[in-house]
Formats: sequence, structure tokens, C-alpha cells
Amino acid sequence: MLNMGFVNDIERIIKELPLPAERQTMLFSATLPDEIMRIASKYMNNPKEVSVDSGNKVVQKIKQVFYEVSEGSKISALTTLLNVGEQSLTLVFCHTKREVDRVYGKLQKMGYIAGAIHGDFRQSHRDSMMDKFKRGDIEILVATDVAARGLDIPDISHVVNYNIPQDPNRYIHRIGRTGRAGRTGMASTFVTPGEHRQLSLIERSAKTRIHKG
Repeated sequence: MLNMGFVNDIERIIKELPLPAERQTMLFSATLPDEIMRIASKYMNNPKEVSVDSGNKVVQKIKQVFYEVSEGSKISALTTLLNVGEQSLTLVFCHTKREVDRVYGKLQKMGYIAGAIHGDFRQSHRDSMMDKFKRGDIEILVATDVAARGLDIPDISHVVNYNIPQDPNRYIHRIGRTGRAGRTGMASTFVTPGEHRQLSLIERSAKTRIHKG
């Protein structure tokens, strides 16, 4: 919720609760960015941190691959991935709302059954798109990270990072949308010539290996 821009809403709710000394508060997060730690220290009474470390941060059943592409060839690379193999649902992550709109528009024009969600859409639209995606009425969902947190759809077989995440934790959250409930999954990341350093940073932080496709 913090990544989705609800920090102020969360703080307003917390202010309506009893004082920290009079309540028990527990905060759960896959990662602990500065914003979460700020809220914890501000609204929790002498909080204790419990960390569960599984060693490798990425689910082993997710096959991770990167593809060297130019910025102008990403759409072609995406459609190639969509046309290869048997996939159920594909989640495509973009950095910006404008990029989501552009990619979604191109996929629609090419006849793909796709949907799109980002922060500028009304909540009713986002809920509708998510329901259609869960049912399989749309096979491809193009999204910003607004969809990454808390999304639990077991049938997502493929996650595509149309833009390489700038934050390694974001990479972990994105690809964690596949390979759920004991299933296998595929995570593909597009890497332009100047982004290999970021790719190496993700591998080190996530304690994983992303193979060249």
C-alpha cells in the first residue's frame, strides 16, 4: 500500500486508533524500505524486528532470463515472447503510466487480448481489469508497480519486466507474481546496452542468477 501512494491514508487511520501503549501493532512486509521504517518508528512502541531469511530471495521454481534489446525493439521482443510456448496469463511491468498506455495500445492493435492498470485509472476500472485477468478473459495485463504488491493469481505463468527495475527489491516483488502455489513460472527482463550494471546489482541483492536468453 505504501508503494501505491496510500501513505497519508494509512497515517490517518493510525491516528484514529488507540495509543501505541494501548494496542498491539504488527507490520508485515517482504522488504523494509525507509518509508516503512519511518512509519514503524513513528507509530509503534519500541518495535521489534523479526526477519525470516530463506537465503535465496527468489522462488526457485521461477526461471529467470534476460534479453539484450534496444529501446526500439522492445515491442517486437515482447510479442516474440508472447507467441512462444504455452502460457496462461502474462503480467508485463512498465516504469511509467505513459509506457503502460503505449504498450497496451500497441498490443491491442496487434490483436492481443490485453488489459492495463496504473494509478490514473479509477479503482473500479482496476478492479474490473483484475477480475478479468483472474478469470482469463484477458490474457495479458500491462501494469505499473501498482499491481505488484499483494497480487495473488496462481495462473500467472510469465512476468515480463519491459523496463528493468531500478530497485532490486522491486524486481523480487515483480517476479514473485509467478511461480505461486508450488507452480513453475517464467520471468523475462529486457536489458538495454547501458543497463547491465543494474542487472548485476539485482543478481547480487536477490542472491540469484539471471541467465541470458
